[in-house]
This record gives sequence, structure tokens and C-alpha cells, in this order.
Amino acid sequence: MKKFLVSALTLIVISAFCPASFAQEADYKKEVEALMSDFVKLWNADDSVSLRKNLAENVVVAKGHSHLVGINAIMNGYVMKQMNTTKDFTIVKVDGEDQIGNMAMQSGKWSAKTTEGATLGGEYTLMWTKREGAWKLKTMHIEEK
Repeated sequence: MKKFLVSALTLIVISAFCPASFAQEADYKKEVEALMSDFVKLWNADDSVSLRKNLAENVVVAKGHSHLVGINAIMNGYVMKQMNTTKDFTIVKVDGEDQIGNMAMQSGKWSAKTTEGATLGGEYTLMWTKREGAWKLKTMHIEEK
């Protein structure tokens, strides 16, 4: 009887906590996918004002062997230059996404066209932080292949 009670209690505990953890995983994946979708839409719309609102003040962008730190440097030294020379930015493949506490990340492959029609592509990793209920892009690593 004691084994039965322990087994029943174990099942109750597992069933009480597992659905919540599955729901949390599904929720963060939806949030990360929505963040990425918004990022791509804003980029392709050349909406640098709205894109800026999604960046953390101390955002870091690393591309190749160079990097920029801070929202002003990113906007002036990277985003504006890239927005003016690329179009049709797309996420080709998502390799992974994860969330730990108030941080979420996604990595994968991207593609874009230059204004001259050449195709660009490579890999990316984006890290987002959640502060006061809002997600902000904290780190962007872009590799062009």
C-alpha cells in the first residue's frame, strides 16, 4: 500500500508541474519567434526608429573581427549603413533557440540582397534580455559567408 501511495503521489506531482514547464517552453519559443519576426519586418521596412526601440542601451554588435557597443554606435555605425544597402532580409533556418530566466537567444542562418542585386548570407546569433516586461536586443553576432 505504501508503494502505491508513493507512486500515486509521484504521478500527481509530475502531472502538476510538467504541463506548466511545457507551456513555459512553448511561450518563450513564441516570444522569441515574435521578436525575430518583428526584427525582420522592421529591418525590411527600413524602420530604424522602431528598430531602435527594440535595442538595449548597451547593445553589442559583432560582425567578423569588428564590434560596436552602445545604441548610438550601433544605429549610426551599423544599422543605418546596412539598411541602406540591403533588402529582403530573411531568416533562412533556425538552428536553435533557448531561454534562461530573463535572457532568450536564437541562432541560425540569414540571407539578404544588396541594392545592386547580389545575394548575401551567413550565420547569426541574437541574445535578448527582458527588463520590466519588455524584450530588448542585447547582443547580435553576424557572420557573413
